Amino acid sequence: MLDIPCGDFNWMRLVLANENAKKIKYIGGDVVKQMIDFNNDKYSSDNISFEVLDLTNSNLPTTDVIFCKDCLQHLSYEKVWEAINNITKSGAKYLLVTTYPKTLRNWDILDGDYRPLNLRKPPFSFTEPILSFKEKYSKDESDKTMILYDLSKTKLSEACLQSNFNDKH
Repeated sequence: MLDIPCGDFNWMRLVLANENAKKIKYIGGDVVKQMIDFNNDKYSSDNISFEVLDLTNSNLPTTDVIFCKDCLQHLSYEKVWEAINNITKSGAKYLLVTTYPKTLRNWDILDGDYRPLNLRKPPFSFTEPILSFKEKYSKDESDKTMILYDLSKTKLSEACLQSNFNDKH
């Protein structure tokens, strides 16, 4: 699996500590080289490694699943489309990604800002996911949800490109 952005590997390391997870080949990707160096020094093993990767333009490793948590809501529409196209080109089978289903209307931002992004609404208009689950937080009443797509059956980049075309014409 590719976890991008992986950040400091704080909570995913707990998931991968499970004995059953030893069968998973985990690649953590992030744009912050110092974080990748730290993670490799502290956590790398036979099945865990970290690489400097940019979701929008790096040649992503081919994996079964791309796990993209808490990323796209910080990117401009242009960068979100670049990320989706790059994910599609990667050859991954599945995408597990953050969305906010209660957001009724998306708006563009500058890269690095934040807004709750609903990938099922224009200009992205993703189809129904094969699985979704709401993230649970003890104090947060957010509707933050992870949605899973089978990339072999869903043309995410085509939907985004068509939606982008319709928004501009």
